[in-house]
Amino acid sequence: MKKFLLLFMVALLALTGLAGCGEEPEQNGKVRLNVYASMDYRNVLKASPNDKQALLMKWIEETFEERNQDIDINFQNKGWGEELNSTL
Repeated sequence: MKKFLLLFMVALLALTGLAGCGEEPEQNGKVRLNVYASMDYRNVLKASPNDKQALLMKWIEETFEERNQDIDINFQNKGWGEELNSTL
């Protein structure tokens, strides 16, 4: 249990540091929560199915939506990494 809690807290801190959130109006009775992340975990998992960070983000999204069925999380990648690397 302690290991799970520690892993969850690390993931929460990582998302807090790498993401900002915005809320959209309800669609189909659900509130859509936009999370702007530094990567699109779905694309990462296509290329590397065992990527730990991508698997963790997937688990967070699925667990949150399971526990909060009236909220839909929408992870969005705004290309921060590519933009940053192109300016350096």
